[in-house]
Amino acid sequence: MTKFEVQSINKRRLEGWGDVLVEVHCTPAVLIGIGQDHQSGVLHICIPENLPIQFVRDYLARALQEVEIESVLPQHEVKV
Repeated sequence: MTKFEVQSINKRRLEGWGDVLVEVHCTPAVLIGIGQDHQSGVLHICIPENLPIQFVRDYLARALQEVEIESVLPQHEVKV
């Protein structure tokens, strides 16, 4: 996958998810990227620098519970 292809996918997804967050009056707190090609499967987690790591851990655990509970997920969101 070329850098342009990765950039295009990221732009499209982030714009769509941003629109969803605005509609539900939310701000992003955690972004998880999964590596492609030579970085295949490598996780990269982005969080705002002022967000306490324990807060992030707690909400990721809560999000995981929501994902496990849902049998069919909406395309762009999991409500937690």
